Amino acid sequence: PPEPFTSTDLLAAIEEIDLNGKEVAVQAYGGPNTLLTQALEKRGAIVREVSLYFWDLPEDVTPVFGLIEALENGQIDALAFTSQPQIGNLLAIAAQVGKEESLRDILAQGAVVVASVGPVCTKRMIKAGFRVDVEPEHPHMGNLILALAERLSPDYVKTD
Repeated sequence: PPEPFTSTDLLAAIEEIDLNGKEVAVQAYGGPNTLLTQALEKRGAIVREVSLYFWDLPEDVTPVFGLIEALENGQIDALAFTSQPQIGNLLAIAAQVGKEESLRDILAQGAVVVASVGPVCTKRMIKAGFRVDVEPEHPHMGNLILALAERLSPDYVKTD
């Protein structure tokens, strides 16, 4: 199947398959996939969601407070997001110290290069008001690192 392998892509790929009354297992990726589950159920599938892990806030959020402070002080050149739950978690932690709006402003303005691993993450970032400077053509961690390194290179020439 073609990349980027999103839930929407999966639903399109199985569009012609009759799911009525069939059991379908969905492996969650850190949290419920409501879009996929509801779409499958609407087509008559009996969905069994399996979660191997859950995304949650860290027990000690102090390092994140330090990150937010460093962003405010202009000490960070780039910030990469590797999954969409990170956006909500970062904003939730920023809200704990009254810095959510400041963080949104910083990540919208352009002083920090903001990178996304792929389209699902990018969509969530845009919804949060973040600017996205880097998104690799193929949504994989290695490609994100290469694209970010290219963007941070002294030889980088902005084309848009």
